[in-house]
Amino acid sequence: MTLVKISAIAFAAAMTTAAFAPAAHAMEETVIEANTARPVAYVKYGDLNLATDAGVKTLHDRVRRAATAMCVERGIRDLRREMAGIACRNAAISSAAPQITAAINNAGTQVASNAPAITIAMP
Repeated sequence: MTLVKISAIAFAAAMTTAAFAPAAHAMEETVIEANTARPVAYVKYGDLNLATDAGVKTLHDRVRRAATAMCVERGIRDLRREMAGIACRNAAISSAAPQITAAINNAGTQVASNAPAITIAMP
């Protein structure tokens, strides 16, 4: 191989890795187990300060994204399936509400690195 081809391959590999790096980071905050009887997502929040409005908003955003990833199929053009996905997402978010409230109420009383995750299950 010539140096130009090797450089082109190395550049392409670096760009591919860079393109997937943000997605990998985003997955660190949420783990979805899809191979169970019903999918479950674990939303980590140990890095958030839930004593602040910004921390609480970020937790709510993470829970919503996780519920959306579990329930709502992308690119659906069938209204019934889309509405079912939205209903599933809303039910999953509602089921996580007591855990979110407990996490917020316990803000500052636990070590962040030991903070559990919010568990969201498909209804």
